[in-house]
Amino acid sequence: YKNRNWSINTETDTYPKIISSTVMGFVKTASVGFRNPGACKQFSLLILIFTLTLPQWSAFSSILEVIIPSVVLVNENLPGQIGMPVGIGNLLALLIVSGLFIFSIYVGTKWNWKIWLKCAAIFYVVWSLSYTTFFTNITSGIKSGIWQSLGYWVVQQGEGRGGQPTYYYVVLSSIYEYLPMLFAVFAIIQLARKKDAFSIFLAYWVIITFILYTLASEKMPWLLVNVTLPAIILAGKYIGEKIQALHWSPVTEDYKTGLFPMMVVAVLTIFLISGIILYNFSTSYGLILISLSLILIATLFFMKWKGVISIYPINLCLVITVIVLSGLTLKTGIVVSFQNQDTPVEMLVYTQTSPEVRNIAQEITATRSLNTDISPTKVTIDQTNGFTWPWTWYLRNHQSATFPQLTDTSDLSDTESDILLIHSNNRISADTTLPEEFSEGITYPHRWWFPEDTYRNLNIMDHLTGRTSLLELLNYWFFRTGVSDKIGSENGVLYHRRSLDYLDQLSEGIKNR
Repeated sequence: YKNRNWSINTETDTYPKIISSTVMGFVKTASVGFRNPGACKQFSLLILIFTLTLPQWSAFSSILEVIIPSVVLVNENLPGQIGMPVGIGNLLALLIVSGLFIFSIYVGTKWNWKIWLKCAAIFYVVWSLSYTTFFTNITSGIKSGIWQSLGYWVVQQGEGRGGQPTYYYVVLSSIYEYLPMLFAVFAIIQLARKKDAFSIFLAYWVIITFILYTLASEKMPWLLVNVTLPAIILAGKYIGEKIQALHWSPVTEDYKTGLFPMMVVAVLTIFLISGIILYNFSTSYGLILISLSLILIATLFFMKWKGVISIYPINLCLVITVIVLSGLTLKTGIVVSFQNQDTPVEMLVYTQTSPEVRNIAQEITATRSLNTDISPTKVTIDQTNGFTWPWTWYLRNHQSATFPQLTDTSDLSDTESDILLIHSNNRISADTTLPEEFSEGITYPHRWWFPEDTYRNLNIMDHLTGRTSLLELLNYWFFRTGVSDKIGSENGVLYHRRSLDYLDQLSEGIKNR
């Protein structure tokens, strides 16, 4: 602004003057960008992204429903059509999309028609292939892509699925993404004294992403990826700068000579920390962990004493913290991916089909493959509350599976099935009408979920002041203990003919677990 004689002085200018100067600056920058596209690369990029994506924002015009209540631009009730316009709303939606599309073409070609047309062609070819499933669903695909892709989420913003507290991503990131989040905070704090354009951009990306996802009404654990990505980039940049700040001594002919032993020790420490904590954390393991940390510190100070590196205390602490937290992060990733991948002691799992479903399905399919000389086992699966899934997948090759809609008054006395999997709400009808040749019902969790009451009323001050045990919090953070007996579930009940001896062992296994 200063070079164009419309600068801002925040100490003397009034807010109206600051705002008008800012608007004037943007207008003048825009005019320069339009007259000479190469003069302002940032503005050129803004124009390109704005014009290509503008039609995709059409569904935000649903705010017109407040002005014209009779027009439905994003319907909330019709199954499969949630977020789509209804009736006269279809005509209005078409006019809005067409208007925005024409406007984007006008602005783009006015800016630089050669570049814009090439970029638009690439963008819309990829977009069309994606939303029409390679032109196998052209009409519905284009309609849903241009309108419903956003309209659906406009509706869901009011639904607020999950109903999670405002601090949901703070809790979730402190359990799984503590390494990038912590160092992203350090990097943002450092901007107060050391600024560069890329770091400022990354800090903005981290902050605005976290705020937007926190304000969004639908909060789900898989959205943590979107929240964490910018923090990973910013934290990586910050950590890299701190490692470079160790000031490798020019006395060493090749700085890698000093770096190599340090990296070997660091990597070994990370794996040992993760391995130790992965299995147990008794007093002896704690001593081993402390010993490893001391060895790492001693190695770094030895390298400083030999003149290989020059370490500032703060940088030393940061490097050690990175190594220790990397070990913990590796351990966290292994546990959630391979040990508890289908067990909701992890907040990241949220809601999951119980492994008992898979175990029962394996027993059913195993008998079919081992006993080819007998007729296939007949299975009846109650489809109440969506219990059809994932049985339709597990038993996709099982021809003798049926999926009736049962109730608590259904009569099962004449059933020809060998195995019945009933929703627990309908257990009374099964217990009272099934013949005596069937086993007693064995309850198993069909789907289960993380006990949300453990964090919904979280008060960190209770832990800090001792009103609630801080040790319980740390035990969950390290070992995921303290929640397994609180897992919520929607249960099924297994019945089988007593003549099917192979299922007796499975029944006992379910009871014992």
